[in-house]
Amino acid sequence: MFVCPDYSAYSDIDLLNMIADDNEKAFEEIYERYWHVLLNNANKRLQDKSRGMDVIQNVFIDLWDRRKQVKIEYLKAYLLQATRFQVYKYIEKSKGNSQFLELVDSVLTTSFSADSPVLDKELYQLFADWIQALPAKRNKMFLLYLNNNLSTKLIAQQLEIPRKTVQNQLGIMLKDLKIRILNSLIFILLLNQQL
Repeated sequence: MFVCPDYSAYSDIDLLNMIADDNEKAFEEIYERYWHVLLNNANKRLQDKSRGMDVIQNVFIDLWDRRKQVKIEYLKAYLLQATRFQVYKYIEKSKGNSQFLELVDSVLTTSFSADSPVLDKELYQLFADWIQALPAKRNKMFLLYLNNNLSTKLIAQQLEIPRKTVQNQLGIMLKDLKIRILNSLIFILLLNQQL
């Protein structure tokens, strides 16, 4: 008599190896293990449970679709980062912040492991330092664009400056941030190759 294994007893790495071999029960266990924490994470950013569920569905569909190609060392970190990316993607579709999504996409599609805690910490610190170093008005402008998803027209009205100024400044800031992030990624890549 065949006894169905208790998948909850397996480690994340074991489950990932099983889904790479098309084991749907292992995939269901990963889903059951992480869907709630991912939904909470998405809801914090979207403030909408229905949209959060859409995002989480996309995360798990992507995990299944890429199960044979992606090498994941830390499953929870990988899924949280994938959730953040899917949230940005969802926001971009609804608000049209394509420049910011392109920046996020270029960072996440580098040759680095998406679940690298060191890379995540480095990029977060770079971003935080960059934001803090901006002059006060640019800082406010960028945060309105990023956190509140305001259009350039609404930002211009709120800051009482011409819309063209907002468009130009955001373009310059995004280009500068992209260059800084890409330079940091190159540095980290070269450092990793030397180790």
